[in-house]
Amino acid sequence: GKGCKAQLQGTAPVKVHPYPQLSVLNVSNNACLYEPFMIDIVMANGAPWSVKYTDGLNVYVEDNLTQIRDTIRVVPKHIGTNTYTIQSISTEHCTTDLNIDVNMEAFQYPGLVVNAPSFVCANDTLKMRLEASGEGPWQVIYYENGVKHFLDFDEAIYILKTIPTEENTVYLFESISSGNTCSTILQKQVTVSVGFPPSDATQITGFSDVCRNTSERYVVPVIPRATSYVWTFPQGYTITSGHGSNIVTVDIGADAVEGTATVYGINECGNGLPASIHIRPNTSFGPLSDIQAPVYVCENAALFQMSIPEVSGATSYEWTLPAGYNIESGANTRTILVSIDEYAQSGIVEVAAINKCGKSETKNRFITIRPLPIAEAGIDFTTNCVDNAILKANNLAGAVTRWTLVSGRAEFDDDTKYNARVSNLLFGKNKFRWDVNDGYCLNFDTVAVYNNNPGITQPEFLDITICEDSITLRAPQPPFGNYRWSIIGGDGVVVNPASNSTLVTDLGYRIPNLFRWEVYTPSCSNTVDVKVISNSLHKLADAGEDDFTVNEYARISARVIADTNITGKWSVQGGTGTFDNSNAANTFVRGLTPGINTMRWTLRGYGCTAYDEMQLRYAEEPIADFEMDVISGCSPLTVNFSNTTIGQASYTWDFGDGKTSTQRSPEHTFERSGLYEVTLTAVGLRKTDKITKLIEVLPSPKAAFLVANTELFMPYPMANFYSNTPEAIKYWWRFGDGATSTEKDPTHLYQLEGIYDVWFKVEDEKGCQDSIMVYNHIHVGDYGMMVFPNAFTPNTSIPNGGVYQAEERRLDIFYPVSRNVDTYKLEIFNQWGAKVFVSNDIFVGWDGYYKGESAPQGVYMYKATGTYKNGRKFTVSGEFILVR
Repeated sequence: GKGCKAQLQGTAPVKVHPYPQLSVLNVSNNACLYEPFMIDIVMANGAPWSVKYTDGLNVYVEDNLTQIRDTIRVVPKHIGTNTYTIQSISTEHCTTDLNIDVNMEAFQYPGLVVNAPSFVCANDTLKMRLEASGEGPWQVIYYENGVKHFLDFDEAIYILKTIPTEENTVYLFESISSGNTCSTILQKQVTVSVGFPPSDATQITGFSDVCRNTSERYVVPVIPRATSYVWTFPQGYTITSGHGSNIVTVDIGADAVEGTATVYGINECGNGLPASIHIRPNTSFGPLSDIQAPVYVCENAALFQMSIPEVSGATSYEWTLPAGYNIESGANTRTILVSIDEYAQSGIVEVAAINKCGKSETKNRFITIRPLPIAEAGIDFTTNCVDNAILKANNLAGAVTRWTLVSGRAEFDDDTKYNARVSNLLFGKNKFRWDVNDGYCLNFDTVAVYNNNPGITQPEFLDITICEDSITLRAPQPPFGNYRWSIIGGDGVVVNPASNSTLVTDLGYRIPNLFRWEVYTPSCSNTVDVKVISNSLHKLADAGEDDFTVNEYARISARVIADTNITGKWSVQGGTGTFDNSNAANTFVRGLTPGINTMRWTLRGYGCTAYDEMQLRYAEEPIADFEMDVISGCSPLTVNFSNTTIGQASYTWDFGDGKTSTQRSPEHTFERSGLYEVTLTAVGLRKTDKITKLIEVLPSPKAAFLVANTELFMPYPMANFYSNTPEAIKYWWRFGDGATSTEKDPTHLYQLEGIYDVWFKVEDEKGCQDSIMVYNHIHVGDYGMMVFPNAFTPNTSIPNGGVYQAEERRLDIFYPVSRNVDTYKLEIFNQWGAKVFVSNDIFVGWDGYYKGESAPQGVYMYKATGTYKNGRKFTVSGEFILVR
C-alpha cells in the first residue's frame, strides 16, 4: 500500500476427496413381522463408509462398512408396508445426501386354535375344529401317536376328521405355515380317550336244574369295560336283586318254563356278545331198574360192588344198607364199593334217586352172607440145613385146594396136595399160601418156611500146579451167608480171608498146599477144598550181590542148588563178558566193558523157569568221589569235605567261590550266600577223573532293632522295642535286667534305675540266624515324679489353707505325691473352664474353697507345670472329683 512490491513464490498442496456414492441393488422379498429384510447396496469412493437411514420414527446408522457390496438388515415393526429412507452415506472426509426410499411388506405370523372332544368311541369319527389366523392358505404339521401328517386347507375354520385306533390317542400339532411363508411353532398336544365296547360275556355260573317256587343266584364273571349288565330269563323267572350287575337273584315262579337265560355287558360304546345257560325247572325222574349186586357175599369179602342203571333226572343217589355194611367209595352215586365187618348179616339193600326238587321211589334187594371154608396152612418152621421141606395143611374133603408161592423160591412136587414137598428153597424166608375153595367162597392161610442153608458157590479151580509162589483164589460172591478162605494144609499166607477173591503168598515149595472155601451161617456151613502145588524157583534163583571191579574181569557166585533136577546158566544182559563156565554157579567172567555189566543167573526145573540178575561195575582208576558233612546251610557256612576217591591220584579242589585246595580232605568256609559248584579233580596214572557237587549257602538275616526312647525315668520307665529285620519270622530279646521276650515288637517296663545292655537275635523262614548286642543302650533314671489323686473331700467346717507337710497323706487337700520338684505351678478349673485355684508352692494344695465359700461337688480339671531338680520340664493334667 506504500508502493512497495515483493515477488513471492511457493506451493500449497491440497488433497481433494471424492464424495461417496451408494446405489441399492436389491431388496429381499416380503417377510414376516419382526423377521429382518435384506437391503443389498453398492458403495464407492473412500471406505470405510457410514450409512444413515430412518423408518420415519427412528434414525439408524450402519458404521464401518468396508465391502464395496454389502447388506443392511432392517426389521419391520408393523404389518403392511414398511418404508425406510436411506438419508446419506459418509466417509471420514465427505458426506453425500441421498434420500433413497425402500418399501417392503411385513406379514402377520399364523396361529391355530384346536378344539377336540376328550372322548370318542372306537371306530367312530373324531372331529377336531381347527381355527387358523393370519393369511391363508395354511399348512399344519401334526403327529398322531408319533406318526407325522401334513394338512393343507384354505378356509380359516377347518374340521379335521380321523378315526383313532388306540385307547389313548395323542395328537401333537407341531407348526402352522401361511401362504406367505410365515411359520409358527405350536407344540400343542391334544389327548383323546378312545372307548371300546365291553368284552364278550363268559360262562354263567348257577344251577341248570331248578325247582319252582324257589330262588336261585346266577353269576357271570366281571366283563371288562362293562358299566351295566343286561339279563334275560324265560317266562316265569323274576329278577329280585342285582339289576344291572353281574350277580342277580331270581325267583322261579310256579309257571316257570324251560328255556335259556342270557347276559351281556353294555357301556356308552355298545355291548359285547352274551353268555347263556339252559334252565330246566322241576325235572322228573325216569324209571328205576333193579339193583345189580352179588347173589351172596362171602364173610371175608374185602370189597364188592353194587349199582343201579342211571336214572334220568337224578343228580345223586341215596343208598340204605344193613348193619355191618360200609360204603368205601361212590357214596351218593349209582355205583358203590361196599365192605362188610365181622358183625354183618344177610339183609335188604335199598336205593332211591335224588335231585334238588325231591326223591324217587326206592328199589331193594336181599343180600346173603355165606361162611368161609376152613383153611389152615400150618405153623411157621425152619429147615435143618437143607433146602427142602414138607408142607402140612388141613385136608378139606370136596374142596378145591392149591399151594402158591408168595415170596422166596421153591419147586413143588404137587401144588394141589395138602402135604406137598417143596425143594430148592431160597435162603431165608419162603412164604406159601394155602387156598381152599368150597365152590362158593375162597379162604386161605399162609405159612413161612425158613431155609438156614446158605448154599455155596464153586471156586475157579479145585487142583492146580503153578510156577509162581503166589496165586489168587477166586469164587463167585455168595448171595447169602458169610464166607471165607482158610489154609488147612501146606504153607501160604491168605492176604484177605474174608474176600471171595484173595491173594495167597509164600506158597510151600513142591508140596500140596490145601485151602478151604467156606460159606456159612451161625447154624450151617458148606465147604469146598482147593489144592495148589507151587514149583516156583524164584526163591532159589540168587545171582549174588552187585559188585565193583577195577579189572576187566571178576568172580561171580550164585546160590548153589543141590537138586540135580534143577540146572542153572549165566548170560550177559547188559555190557560184555565171557564166562569160564556158564553152567557153574561160581565162575569168572572176563572181557568186561567199562561201566555197568549186567549178568543173569537162570534156573530151570520141574517145568518152571526163574532168574536173578547182578551188576558188575568196571571202572579204571582213579574214580573221583567225595562226601560233605553238610550240603546246605546259612552263611558263613563251613564244610568238611571227605575224599572217597578210589585209586592213587593227586587232587585239586575248586570250591566255586574263587578258592581252591590240593589237600586230600580239606575244610572250607563259604562267606557269602549262593549256589556253589564244588569240583574234585583226581589225576592218576591211567586217567583223570572229575566229580562236581552243589552246595547251597543261604543268606543270613541281619539283626537290627530300634528303641523309641533310650532314656527312661522312674516311676514308669517303659521302653518300646521294634525289630528292624523284615525277613525275620522268629525273635529273641534280652533286656539286660533278666527279662526276655519272643515278640516281634515288645514293650518292657524296667523296675530299677540303671544302665542296661540289649541283646537281639532273629531267625528267618530258612532257619538262618543272626544276633546283635548293644551295650549300655537303655538308661533308667529316678529324676523326679508327680502323681495326683482322682478325688478328695474338703473340710466342710472351715478352710484349712491347703498347707501340708511332705510326709503327710491328707484326704481333705488336693495335692500331688512328688519327688525332686524344683519349680512348680498348679492351676485348677471348674467344669465351665473358670480358674478357681492357683498355687506356686508344692506344699500348698487346694482346700476346696473358692472366694471363701465351699466349692460345689463336681468334676474339676487340673494342670501342673514346672521342672525337676535335674532341669527336666514336666506338664501333668487331668480330672478329679470333689466329693462332699
